[in-house]
Amino acid sequence: MDRITRSKLKTDRFAVEVEHSVEYVAEHKKQVVQYGVIGVVVALIIAGIWYYRDGQHTKRQEELAQWMESMQAPVGRGAAQGALF
Repeated sequence: MDRITRSKLKTDRFAVEVEHSVEYVAEHKKQVVQYGVIGVVVALIIAGIWYYRDGQHTKRQEELAQWMESMQAPVGRGAAQGALF
C-alpha cells in the first residue's frame, strides 16, 4: 500500500480541477464565447417558435369557439325571437 504524504493530503482535488477549468477557459476564450453565443441564439429561436405556436393555438381555439357558437345558433323564421315551430 502506498503511503500518503502530507503534501498529497493537503491538496484539494476540487480546487485543482477548478483551477484547470479556469485555465482552459482562459486559453480558449474565443471558442467559449462563440459556443455561448450559439447557445443563446438557439435558445431564442426555440423560445420564438414556442411563442408563435402558442399564439397560433390560441387563435385557432378562438375561431373554433366562434364556429361552434354559429353552429349552435337557431335557424329559420322566428329564430331571432326564440320562437319554436
